[in-house]
Amino acid sequence: MGADFINIELEVRDSSDLSKLAAAFGKKFSVNYCGQLSRGKYLLSGALARDGRRSSSPDAIAAGLCRMIKGLKSPAKKIWSKASDRVFDVGFHATTDRSPIVNLFSHSVVTDIGKLGARIAVSVYTHDLEKKRKNPRRPANKRRERRKGRKRK
Repeated sequence: MGADFINIELEVRDSSDLSKLAAAFGKKFSVNYCGQLSRGKYLLSGALARDGRRSSSPDAIAAGLCRMIKGLKSPAKKIWSKASDRVFDVGFHATTDRSPIVNLFSHSVVTDIGKLGARIAVSVYTHDLEKKRKNPRRPANKRRERRKGRKRK
C-alpha cells in the first residue's frame, strides 16, 4: 500500500479556551475547529491557508507552521506553551500502489517541531480503499445481471 500526502493539520489541546491563539494565527491559518470538546477540554484544529503560490510539500508546510508559531506575540505564545498537547498531524490518503513515503521532513524542521514542544502524528485515511474492496473481482453491473437471472420460487 502507498499513500498520497494531503496536508498537515495543527491540533492544540488544553483545559482553557484556545480562541485567542486561533485569532493570533491570523489569516495565514485556516481554522477547522476551535471550541470546547467536553467539560475542561478545548481543541484548536486547522492548517496553513493555501494559496496557489505555496509549496505543497510536507516539509514546506511544516516549516511554514513553525514560522507562524515562532512569530506569535507574548500572550498567544504563553497559550501555545502551556497547552497540554500540540500536534503536527500529517495526513495521507491510502493508495493501492506501492510507492513508499520518504523524506517527509528535513532535520531542521523536525528539530523546530521539537523545540516548539510539539509532536508529530500520522493519519492515513483508507475510506477510498474500503469502497474499492467490497468486491474488486466482480464489477457491480455483473452482480446485478447475476441477481436478475435468478428465479424466485
